[in-house]
Amino acid sequence: MTTHTIILPSNTSSYYEKLDDVNVDDRFILTLDFSFITEIILPVNMLINWGDGVIQNFDGVNVDSNDINIFKVSPLLVNHSHIYNPSETSLYKCLSAQVLINYCNGDYTWFIIPITIRTYDYFESIGDVTLKNTNILLDNKKEHQLLISKGGYTIELVG
Repeated sequence: MTTHTIILPSNTSSYYEKLDDVNVDDRFILTLDFSFITEIILPVNMLINWGDGVIQNFDGVNVDSNDINIFKVSPLLVNHSHIYNPSETSLYKCLSAQVLINYCNGDYTWFIIPITIRTYDYFESIGDVTLKNTNILLDNKKEHQLLISKGGYTIELVG
């Protein structure tokens, strides 16, 4: 499983940015780095919509005290991570993660992160296939034994 880290930069409390697309293969961890978010005006709460149905709302109450960054004033602005899984039904899964930070003066900062996850198909997961053996069974049926390159497994086909 790979890890992809995105640094979210903002030097003002009123900011909007659509970031570059994140294109990954299979399952991965996305980490959001908030170390470059401005604290000139204090953030009140932060909402992270990961795009796959998981929404997290952070305010001063539900922040884990073990994760607080001693170099930041706000306990909200620490790194947050999420695990993304590929689609079970299609080759590509397109999502859009969003981060909304509300400040005490009424301003907000909003980031949109387009994400495309490519699912490995069956061929890529087994690799090359070579014929190992063929047996002729009763009623003229044939049994083929195939050797796959990834993992050294044997697949048997009867037909």
